[in-house]
Amino acid sequence: MPKSRVSYNIHSQVVKDNNRLMSHLKAIDPTTVLVLDGKGLGRDIKHVLPDCKVIIREFGSEGDDTIHLQMSPEEFLKQRAHLAEGQQYYLYTSNEPGYDTKIIDWHVWLMELAAKERVPLVVGNFAVGIPRPEDWPLARRMLELLDQHRDLFVLGLHEYGCGVMTSGLVGGAPDDPAHPNYIIPDNWPSSVQGITQFHCGRFNFLIQYCNSVGIRPPRVILTEHGMDDLSDIKFWSSNLKVRSGYLNVRGWKSLTDQWAEWYGGRGWSPERAYFEQLKWVDEVIYRNSIVEGQCIFSWGHSSNMWEQFDIAEAFELQTLLEQYAQGIIPSAAPTPSVPAGFTTQSENMAAFVSQNQPQQAPQSTGFAGIGERTDAEIAAASAQAGFVAPAIAVPVGGAVASQPAASESAAFFAPPVDTPAETPQTLSLTLSLTDSELDAVIAGLRAMNQVTPNTAVVEGFARLADALERARGVG
Repeated sequence: MPKSRVSYNIHSQVVKDNNRLMSHLKAIDPTTVLVLDGKGLGRDIKHVLPDCKVIIREFGSEGDDTIHLQMSPEEFLKQRAHLAEGQQYYLYTSNEPGYDTKIIDWHVWLMELAAKERVPLVVGNFAVGIPRPEDWPLARRMLELLDQHRDLFVLGLHEYGCGVMTSGLVGGAPDDPAHPNYIIPDNWPSSVQGITQFHCGRFNFLIQYCNSVGIRPPRVILTEHGMDDLSDIKFWSSNLKVRSGYLNVRGWKSLTDQWAEWYGGRGWSPERAYFEQLKWVDEVIYRNSIVEGQCIFSWGHSSNMWEQFDIAEAFELQTLLEQYAQGIIPSAAPTPSVPAGFTTQSENMAAFVSQNQPQQAPQSTGFAGIGERTDAEIAAASAQAGFVAPAIAVPVGGAVASQPAASESAAFFAPPVDTPAETPQTLSLTLSLTDSELDAVIAGLRAMNQVTPNTAVVEGFARLADALERARGVG
């Protein structure tokens, strides 16, 4: 039986039932598993599934999105090479770090050292939309090393859908009348050849570049996969139904009411709808591709910010994935096996809502998605030392839409003609901060999700961090 490409990004420190997790992993027999902050769990998985690629991610005291600014490649290997245990495990290098010369040069240096020491790496782990298709040439040397050391190095990418996994197949909203309504399962194509694929399937831009310069495309693992808020179609997704208790459309749980409306008539529960979408992208986009595994974000949630992504207690979804991995095509919703001490998803949802009421949240929060970085954030990653912030126009009433690359179909990112652009209120501030000071402030603001479970507090600090990064991007 072929191994399952569909797997998990596991937050090991909050796994409630290791036995259930291990039983499920044995049932799906995945090609790949990513474990966050849990080498012990990684060992357990490797013991049970010796052929599974186990990726070890160490978040670190300051996070790993700026790992290239925190330590040299030599220091990285000095601190973490032992985790590979003689090439048994892959080390996760960075998480959505942006895309510029600094991060690419750091990775090239790290890979050259790791090749000598025979340390397996999953490099990059870039967010959805990063890099733009025309920016892949910057990574040519990194791609050459990925080709030359295929036994050691894999490229990590993040690919998410927004609202529906068919989002981004072509320009505009998934139900734009200019093309088939990709919300409807009957319209999900059986082949994506010749279709652009801006979200899931974006790795094809990489293949096109590699082919153009004579480099074999690298091995790829989607170290994050699933549903998230992607800013290029926010004009559409901000109008979707948001499950009560959540601020906006992001993870799959926030979409359950919308999916009930779209797919309830087919007899699909929200978990069945999620499965059908994951199954479609696996079969149509990733099968027979350079993608070796798709790690659903997430099993467990190490921060309350990620609760709506958590599938650890999505028992129907897990049962469906087990059947799918074993070659069984489900014809009706299965009866999930709910372990003693656990509640069903509907009971969990009701409890979550009751704990977070009353709160009428806005539809658009300005949050960048897990798998999404704005153009301002990309520019911020390239900022020069000694940055002095200009007067800042901080949005108060709404999010600032990022501007896409011209080559990525202006129609894809443009709001409908009859939708007037929102003019945000602004608050002008003048700050004088060095680049390192600004990095420290932003990191501190974003770290509040580790300090408090209060969603409103976390949201407020995250918005301020977003505004500072936007300001730096125009500095």
